Amino acid sequence: METLYEEINDFLGRHIARQGAPKPTPKILFYVDDERFRPNPLDPEPGNLTLVELAGVLTAAGYEIEYRGRELPLSAEILQDFAEVWFFLASMSDSQPLADDETAALRAWMDKGGGVLITGDHADLDESGTGGPKGLGRAVGSRVPRARHLREWGARPGLGDGRNDSIWTPGEERDGKPQRVIVRRPVHPIFSGDEPQYFPDHPHEGAVRAPDLAREDLSGEELERWREEWLLEGSSVPDPQLIADCVNWRRGETFPLMAVWDGQVVKAGRIVADTSWHHYVHYNLEEIEGKPSARSIFDVYLGEAWWLLPRALRVRRIGGAIAEALELPAAVDYRHTPVHELGRAAVAELRRSLSRPAFAELLGALREGMPSTEEFKRDEFVVRLIGTYIKGLRARLDAGAGPEGLIGDAEDSLRRIVREAVEGYAKELKETALRLEEFASIY
Repeated sequence: METLYEEINDFLGRHIARQGAPKPTPKILFYVDDERFRPNPLDPEPGNLTLVELAGVLTAAGYEIEYRGRELPLSAEILQDFAEVWFFLASMSDSQPLADDETAALRAWMDKGGGVLITGDHADLDESGTGGPKGLGRAVGSRVPRARHLREWGARPGLGDGRNDSIWTPGEERDGKPQRVIVRRPVHPIFSGDEPQYFPDHPHEGAVRAPDLAREDLSGEELERWREEWLLEGSSVPDPQLIADCVNWRRGETFPLMAVWDGQVVKAGRIVADTSWHHYVHYNLEEIEGKPSARSIFDVYLGEAWWLLPRALRVRRIGGAIAEALELPAAVDYRHTPVHELGRAAVAELRRSLSRPAFAELLGALREGMPSTEEFKRDEFVVRLIGTYIKGLRARLDAGAGPEGLIGDAEDSLRRIVREAVEGYAKELKETALRLEEFASIY
């Protein structure tokens, strides 16, 4: 598989030298089994379970959102328009499970790279009060290929001491004070890793899990079905993993918050499973506006959306942002613009155009193979690295390079970029040190 840097370069070579590289607008389907998740156009006040804040954050970042529910069966024709499906599932009824043809359509779409986020909530007794506990959203969620195995759909109660309670402030979940999340190491790309991480809290969440795909407890046809569902034939398939935990302050325990599966390793779609849709609805975000933790919460939403995007769309989004940066006045006049000034302008444009996780992935592509030291994480070096990269691209573009020559050999060009950026940064640090020594000698 090509590196991300090589794929970005290929995209730029194919498109910029010809007609430009417009950024795509990925579509996300919010699939709901309860009408309370949908906005009511006739009611100016959002309902408690509406997803208005989430939809607003994603729309502002360049995604297009559409809602669908059980009124129409899922089909290949519907799914082909979407890069991702986010399942918000609250129904306790078993009357409308996903049909076999819906499951098959989902499986085919996921195998081609479609990303899935799946949520439910705790389990309750059925409406008669006589049956066993039923997980909210089970009828649909327990039928979604692969993703169904990353959540528990039955036994996690909503009441009693056994419940998953992440409430930070007792009796309050409208999130003027959201919970502090424990992010597991190494930090998953969904999270920033640079600051304390917050997320909405809730007194009775569901549960996620990360099954071992080896499943030595299975045999015969059951094992064959498992292996087929997880694409285990002839491939090195990664196991699902748990990436963050909540704290149950009532019991002094932690429990998993999110599970993920990186299907892109085997050219399938990625999956995120969350313990509860309460982490996304208006009721739990009503008091978050203007609070410092709002940025942290919304950043997770952007991290989920970006990580779930098919790789080709991520490449196009990054490539389109780079194409815009190449048209900055500082880039066009690169011959007379110091690299650090060009870098500052380009970084500002890229941060405006890309979400935090998208910009982080671009940086990761440029820094691949570099030592993970603090010096190379500092803003001053990032500015110089981006400036050197944009300058090199602009120079080739102005020289009339065609699609093949715009970038040149990807591996060689990346080495040149890094070497030039490091040498320039070292020179800048030496000059700064000399100025400080001269200043110190006065005293």
